[in-house]
Amino acid sequence: MDSNNIVGLIPCAGKGARLGLLPFSKELYPVGWDEGMKKQNVKVVSSYLINHMQDAGVNNFHIIIKEGKWDIPAYFNKVPNWNLNFCYHIANVDYGVPFSLYSALPFIKNKVVCLGFPDILFKPKNMYNELLSKLSSKTGVSIVLGVIPINRPEKFDMVEYDHNDKIKGIVIKSSSVKHLKYGWINAVWNSEFSEFLNSYVSDLFKLKSSKELRNSEIYIGDVIRAAIENGYNVESVIFENGVCLDVGTPEDLQLAGSFLSL
Repeated sequence: MDSNNIVGLIPCAGKGARLGLLPFSKELYPVGWDEGMKKQNVKVVSSYLINHMQDAGVNNFHIIIKEGKWDIPAYFNKVPNWNLNFCYHIANVDYGVPFSLYSALPFIKNKVVCLGFPDILFKPKNMYNELLSKLSSKTGVSIVLGVIPINRPEKFDMVEYDHNDKIKGIVIKSSSVKHLKYGWINAVWNSEFSEFLNSYVSDLFKLKSSKELRNSEIYIGDVIRAAIENGYNVESVIFENGVCLDVGTPEDLQLAGSFLSL
């Protein structure tokens, strides 16, 4: 797959309220050190995601921020030894991740997209390589989800399979689905799904008031579920030994060091 046709899409417009008051954007929380470099070169949480995408051939990144999070571009512009291109988009509303991604869609509509969340650490590191390989090798697939075993379904979108191991639904952050084993943590998709995402969000803007949208947060899992219901072919790659850590809460942030040393 041509690397010039692949982009990384990273939503960084969240408030980070779960971590309380921070003096900087949560995506810049230091959780390690650059390998092979001097100790003073701290590594922030979001740089792990960028490195994973970079290893899969991604050189062009579209990062969505909100007003006031200028420390993110300021930081990444100073990172040494990165020959990467960063484009920043401003999210005008705070209704949820799909609305943040919507601001970047006009610029990536014809690209293959790698989606990742900057506050989720995950292994194995080559997940995007596998996802891109499946997207390019299977005809008619619009989106491929990176799926791993999840034991805390209240924190993730769980994937529901039918008896033929085909995805039939997405259950979003619910503690009542203990019977479901797998959840998705990242994804790649083509222009067909970008077009669907654009239409989905555009319709919500037309059908709901700003108050309604603010009071009922829409997740990207909602869009994927709607795509399945509308006949889009959503596939997955299951990483049975995969693990992840959402560092968006204080208790999980404390585990980052031990997670990275696994």
